[in-house]
Amino acid sequence: MIKWTILNLFSLLLLSITSCSSETKEFNSFGDPQKQELYKAADARDSKKVKSFFTSEKKELRAAAALLCGSLQDSTLLPDLYLLLQDEDDGVRANAAFSIGQTGTSNDVAYLISWGRKEKAPAVLKELIIAAAKLFDPKINITSKEKTVGAFIYDESENEFVEFLSNVEINSEEVQIGLGYAMTYLHRNKIYAPELPRRAQFALQTASRAAKIALANGIASFNGDWFASHGAYFMQWIKTERDPDVRISLITIISKLNNNEGNDLLAAISKANNSDYRLNVQAIRLLAKNGKYKSSLAIETLSHSNDLVVLEALESLGKISASELESIAAATVSRSAQIKAIVSKLNITNGADASGEECLANYYAATNEYDKSFFLLALGQAPDRTDQLIDILLKEKSQVITYAAAQALVSIHSKDQWKGTVQFSEVIASALSLGNTGVMETFGVYLSDATEKKFHDEEMLKLDGAISAALKGLTLPRDIESYNALVRAHNAMLPNKIDEAKPTSTYQPNWDFIASLPNIVTMKWTTTKGKFTTEFYVNEAPTSVGLITKLVEDDFYNDKYFHRIVANFVSQGGCPIGNGMGGLDQPMRSEFTTLRYERGSIGLASAGKDTESCQFFITHSLMPSLDGRYTIIGKVIEGMEVVDQLTIGDRITSIDKRQMTNDKGQMTRDK
Repeated sequence: MIKWTILNLFSLLLLSITSCSSETKEFNSFGDPQKQELYKAADARDSKKVKSFFTSEKKELRAAAALLCGSLQDSTLLPDLYLLLQDEDDGVRANAAFSIGQTGTSNDVAYLISWGRKEKAPAVLKELIIAAAKLFDPKINITSKEKTVGAFIYDESENEFVEFLSNVEINSEEVQIGLGYAMTYLHRNKIYAPELPRRAQFALQTASRAAKIALANGIASFNGDWFASHGAYFMQWIKTERDPDVRISLITIISKLNNNEGNDLLAAISKANNSDYRLNVQAIRLLAKNGKYKSSLAIETLSHSNDLVVLEALESLGKISASELESIAAATVSRSAQIKAIVSKLNITNGADASGEECLANYYAATNEYDKSFFLLALGQAPDRTDQLIDILLKEKSQVITYAAAQALVSIHSKDQWKGTVQFSEVIASALSLGNTGVMETFGVYLSDATEKKFHDEEMLKLDGAISAALKGLTLPRDIESYNALVRAHNAMLPNKIDEAKPTSTYQPNWDFIASLPNIVTMKWTTTKGKFTTEFYVNEAPTSVGLITKLVEDDFYNDKYFHRIVANFVSQGGCPIGNGMGGLDQPMRSEFTTLRYERGSIGLASAGKDTESCQFFITHSLMPSLDGRYTIIGKVIEGMEVVDQLTIGDRITSIDKRQMTNDKGQMTRDK
């Protein structure tokens, strides 16, 4: 009897282990045919079909339909979304509020405030608050049936939204986060009500880490005399705060004090050997903004281990002495080509290499296309090298190099420093015939801006002929960014206008493949700077995660580069031609959700709504400005310190696609 029991227990244990490691039939909610039908309707822009799910007996389908409206942004659905604010399920109401914020106008703010006064669920109230703040426009009177909410140039007696935010219960994490985001959006619209940072101060006493980050960010976006009377409070806070995501906001606040004590503290932070490079970058930027960043301080920073800090320090400099140039050159002799290129730029602008001859020599000595591009961009300050830049533009095959050459030539011409032996219009016309989308976009943007001040009538006619020919060679919808830049250039030059191309997502998702995936897809990335691990969220962005996962399985990203790095903003990669202008032939529909961009969030780059493709980016910090505008597919969960070290030209060597887990963290697939 004992032996039989032990044997059966062993068998049950073995069965349990096997079931945990094997692939199940339904890893995510897209095993439900009805949910697939709903998402197919969204892909087809069938708003009527999506709306039909608003009355589904399944709350999951009602919630999904409400959320999809935030991507469709069909204003005819607004009345029905308001009806969903009465739904019994919190998730449905929260998604409806989000989608109203994505779709509505200033006229919806009063209604959102009204619903906010009645809502008891913190998660829903958060979405109502953020939606109202996003739609808030101080220049427009907002009317509801009950009253007019006046033009919101701050007036305590009239500003209903500020009054609402000043009195709403803020005991929950969700509402505290909502307040932080609302402040950020309001302050962006120059609505500065002192009640709100005071309220945020009160909420900080009980705030979780996530709420603390949002509230600090909201306070940091405020402008006004309020900071002056609270300077001591913030100086004390920054000295004791250890969370770098909070300290970044505090650095912004200290810079707004703009006093000697605050500037001295920022100077110390800017050159310190901080483990989080973002603190240095933020301090450097804000000192430079206040005119307080000196070359002596930059020189002390050049030994920092993170290239992004050194680049920020050098790019913040203007006029400096010959001895300082020598010190900078000596301190950066063993640094990256990108750093050396900024030093070359300083040498050009400060007269040590005014002709750009040394910088051009560095270009020819560079061994890869990204390093070469750095020196070309520096030559945009050297008019004497115009003819060499033209030669590189028209003869080089690398789209990374020619893209940089075009930008350098635009820089020279825009300052009326053209020294080319041929007219710039002839150079543009010749370059447009080469089929380089990055070059087309660069020249298209330049031509569309006050063209009549740059070119004679005959030149414009010749340019337009080149534009017409270039447009015929582009592939839509893939090349929409370059196409529309050239269309805008044509429209700026000639009276016969051309319609811009409309974004069209033509990608058809493989729903069988998507349904086979776990809810959370975990992948390990190996780059030239090290390894990091990501999670992709299938339920939140099924089409996007499905495509990116399939590309990973096909080794698409192997040997692709990070082509764009903006310190304390994003690291972007995945471009098939390496300069940020490439993509797949069939772009995807945007998938906007209540996920928000924070440190380590992974989003898809786009040229506008419904143009997402294979390019991705990773955010370095909280970025409310991206929310609801770029699809979020996941997050970095390990190795963010590696992402912080990435610079332009770093390469993805491989992505381990075997690590795929379900929402319980169990291994489910082994490809």
